[in-house]
Amino acid sequence: MLTARDIAGVLSHYDLGTPVEFSPAAHGYVNETAFVRTTRGRYVVRRNPQRFTEPRLATPNALTPCRPGATRPGPPLSPPPTGG
Repeated sequence: MLTARDIAGVLSHYDLGTPVEFSPAAHGYVNETAFVRTTRGRYVVRRNPQRFTEPRLATPNALTPCRPGATRPGPPLSPPPTGG
């Protein structure tokens, strides 16, 4: 399960604001997912604990903004300035 420390660590690589609150999403079979609210918006953080190569890991585990009223996630965010 994602912890507050896990989420803060991920968000520290992006300019998304300071975490205010988070809640776990429904339990999936593969991913660990949390809904996160920061001082700059709402996001979904998803972690897949399986090991993947870097290219396979980059796309599905990207942070995706939650758009009010959207039925699908918005476009992926740019890579973090730290290159991770």
